[in-house]
Amino acid sequence: MLEDSKKWVADSLAQLHLHAGQLAVFIVANIKDVTVVQDDYLGFSVQNDYMTERVIREIVQSLRDIGSYVELFVGEDAFIQAVLNGAVERVDRPHKLVFNLAQSGTGPARKSLVPCFCNLHGLLYCNSDGHVVALLRHKYHATSILRDHGISVPRTWLFQEDCEWLHGARPPDGLKVIVKPTYEAACIGLSRDSVRFSDAELDSFARARAKLMRQPLTVQEFVHGYDVDVPVYCVPNAFAPMAVGVSIGGRRNLGDDFLDYDTLANRSYDFFAFSEISPSAADEMCRAAERAAQVLGIRGYGRIDFRMSESGEFFLIDMQTMPDIHSQSSLHYTLASAMVSAKEVYPALVAINCRTLSLF
Repeated sequence: MLEDSKKWVADSLAQLHLHAGQLAVFIVANIKDVTVVQDDYLGFSVQNDYMTERVIREIVQSLRDIGSYVELFVGEDAFIQAVLNGAVERVDRPHKLVFNLAQSGTGPARKSLVPCFCNLHGLLYCNSDGHVVALLRHKYHATSILRDHGISVPRTWLFQEDCEWLHGARPPDGLKVIVKPTYEAACIGLSRDSVRFSDAELDSFARARAKLMRQPLTVQEFVHGYDVDVPVYCVPNAFAPMAVGVSIGGRRNLGDDFLDYDTLANRSYDFFAFSEISPSAADEMCRAAERAAQVLGIRGYGRIDFRMSESGEFFLIDMQTMPDIHSQSSLHYTLASAMVSAKEVYPALVAINCRTLSLF
């Protein structure tokens, strides 16, 4: 399967190189300390989910180096205006593709704006459609769908914005849980005290966190053990080449530790091939990630996250349609380790989408 997928990606890259001179890529992105943040969360800035200028330059240059026309729009407003005033249409390339990396603002479904707008105006775009993007950014809804399809997820509860538990159901007393903002990625809203026991103080903590983040909270049973990312690529069917363990401070078995807002912001984490811990569990998580991607309708590429206990029991804990793609990301690590050379990671992501969309 790996060799077939590598060939599929290699053939896609060959097509991209052959037709790059006919391709215009319109990148829509938020950039840290450049994008004006008009609405934010106190203590948990949405900039944790933004690209740096260095990464954006790397992406733009890698696509220009193969001969593609590349135009960068900082934020959705700039891109939408360019479409509406005809600037995008006037670009003299027969093939046009939108590569969205933006999610301005706060609240639900914000990452789905660009794919929905592209649908309205007949523009082809990378990765999942607006429905899938919005669905996966509601952790409780997406987790419930996966559970109903037989995919192992932790016990999960919803603490609503009105500070009531859905249907009055709350975690049993004494259970260790993790309290997550329902609409966020990039560890936004996750702090050291997000992992706690279900006790008399859980409701007061949840009320304060829901008020701070202005959204419902997804509360899950916390899994003691390993943190594992599984990037998935549609080549053409969902395929996960490897499971990637996350280490913090050199520790692979995280125990009660986990990636929070500060750890991610400071990039104080690293990756390793999880097959070094357990080849069988790594393979099983890859197959579970592929099933999850198919159930959820992920297109192009995405990422499925797991926690695995020391006994080997694993649970799907999150899913992404717009995972990090910079050099210190599990997606980049996987592609560069198992599929393509490091310098072709960004072109490969575009090539996968071009072939999926039959652009050439």
